Amino acid sequence: MSNSVLYNLPECYDIAFNYRDIPKEVDFLESVFRKYSDSKINKILDIACGTCPHSIEFAKRGRQVSGLDLSKDMLIYAKRQKEKLGLEINFYRKNMRKFRLNETYDASICMCASLQYLLTNEDYCSHLKSVANALQNHGLYVVELDNPRQWFIRAITDETMFNEWSAKKDDKKVHVKLYKSPMNYLRGTCELKIILDFKDRSGKRKIVSKHTHRILLPQEFRAIVDSEGSFELLDYYGDFDLKQPLDNTEKSWKMIGILKKK
Repeated sequence: MSNSVLYNLPECYDIAFNYRDIPKEVDFLESVFRKYSDSKINKILDIACGTCPHSIEFAKRGRQVSGLDLSKDMLIYAKRQKEKLGLEINFYRKNMRKFRLNETYDASICMCASLQYLLTNEDYCSHLKSVANALQNHGLYVVELDNPRQWFIRAITDETMFNEWSAKKDDKKVHVKLYKSPMNYLRGTCELKIILDFKDRSGKRKIVSKHTHRILLPQEFRAIVDSEGSFELLDYYGDFDLKQPLDNTEKSWKMIGILKKK
């Protein structure tokens, strides 16, 4: 489960997590499309899109993009952003666990480890079936998950403070503290607590948001994909770089799965 406080404040979220290099990540995604797709990728579905940074970058590059998210506030913010930029992006307010769309796409993406909010195998299977129904035959699905290595290290050392940083935009400033709990081995889950100190002209606010993530080993995710049956898991990468395989080094901080619809 997740506490929705943070997702009700999309501008604060956007400032706090603007450290990602979105153009580089989209460069990687386009490289994946060229390497693994049987045809040209033009129409893309961005699942759990949030404030839609990847959708916006794809739209800037001339792709047809749709964003899907459960948060009404996130989608309202994303619509305002795309209108300011004069971009065409469609939006769906739907639950990624189970959804149905009236159109199909060449490829889909799910970034920022959003898939880890799914806590059961049944949720994953329902999700994969929904994505498959939204894709053309042999369509690609690229998912960004956490490399479980970092979670197991934290579990062993029993450290809870994972990271902190500051970010700002115009007169708004955010200081972020991210805590990760030791793993619950019976459930395969970890707890995240995000504390944001937000400051603007109106004053200061402290925002505390709590989330549960399921941490999957590579073989676990592959087993779920195989059991559901709609996709073939083609490969894993450890970063947004085709030269970085998923391995046990510090450079491999992500677990990016490349799936193709059967």
